[in-house]
Amino acid sequence: MLQQNYIARLKRENHLRHTANNDTELQNIVLRLRDDLGELRKKWEDWLEKDEDFKARTTSQLEEIAESARLTTEKIRAHLLQTAEETHRASWPRLTRSRIGRNASACVSRPTTPTLRG
Repeated sequence: MLQQNYIARLKRENHLRHTANNDTELQNIVLRLRDDLGELRKKWEDWLEKDEDFKARTTSQLEEIAESARLTTEKIRAHLLQTAEETHRASWPRLTRSRIGRNASACVSRPTTPTLRG
């Protein structure tokens, strides 16, 4: 159905058949077709250029993404170091509080005995 509609439109616009009654009409038809084809060629070349630019940009972006996603020992080492430092920073206050709490309670609960000096 779609193809039939397309062919019908081309026939209505007289793109499929060009009738010429004399040489002058034939020359005019050929010149008009040449102009139409030149315009189509220009549009095609413009599209190809835009498409080429798009493909170049896309390829460049894909290469950047692939490079950033590539795991290396340096990236792994940096990530592990950062994670260890963050964990250390996050747990240090708790460790300090618990040690101070233990030491304080140990001091309070530990009986003191007088020492003899002589």
